[in-house]
Amino acid sequence: MLILANITKAAIGALKEYITFMGAMTTTEAMNILNIPVEQELSHSIIKQNAERLTKKNKNALPASLYILKKIKSAEAVLLREIE
Repeated sequence: MLILANITKAAIGALKEYITFMGAMTTTEAMNILNIPVEQELSHSIIKQNAERLTKKNKNALPASLYILKKIKSAEAVLLREIE
């Protein structure tokens, strides 16, 4: 029973990850969203710093903020996955 529970949990996690990245943007598009020059080498700190700065800047844009924040979060996830 425990083995079945672990397999189910792993399958659900893999499915969630697949759905998240199924419609994922390209690395170049993600870099444009986070204002990272294409020539710049990616690092965890640069990605996090730019995503944080943009998130803070756009939190007050009420009607569009949810869409903007989702794009920023998605761009961050794509680039962090790229450097792994």
